[in-house]
Amino acid sequence: AVVSTQSGHYCRGPSGSLHWDIGFSYVYPQIHPGLALDKDADNNIFIENGIKKVCEDLDTLEHAYLDNEKLWLLGPRTVADVTVACVVVVLQLVRFDFKMWPKVIEWLARVRELPNWAEVHQFHDEVVQQIRDSGE
Repeated sequence: AVVSTQSGHYCRGPSGSLHWDIGFSYVYPQIHPGLALDKDADNNIFIENGIKKVCEDLDTLEHAYLDNEKLWLLGPRTVADVTVACVVVVLQLVRFDFKMWPKVIEWLARVRELPNWAEVHQFHDEVVQQIRDSGE
């Protein structure tokens, strides 16, 4: 899909669609005031629709990719794993519970074991820990 922005047009590929659903349709409106709708009721409806998209995306990841042994997500870790995982972990910023997607949990754990993952995601992990510790 091509999305129009003030700065022009850009095309969303598969990871772009995932980022749009997870980030712009669900997480960012909850944590970034500049990306929330003006009215709380409208923003809540937007987020409710966003969570539906996120669940559909995670269902697809769980059943279309992680159930199929022949697909890239189960073999040696690739840039595709890292790209998708970087988008999926954004859900941690709103205390998202992945329990309905056990294969996604297992896959994320394997990706997190990759060299340099911890170093690259140190700030993200610190923010997620602060969120957990705050109890909000």
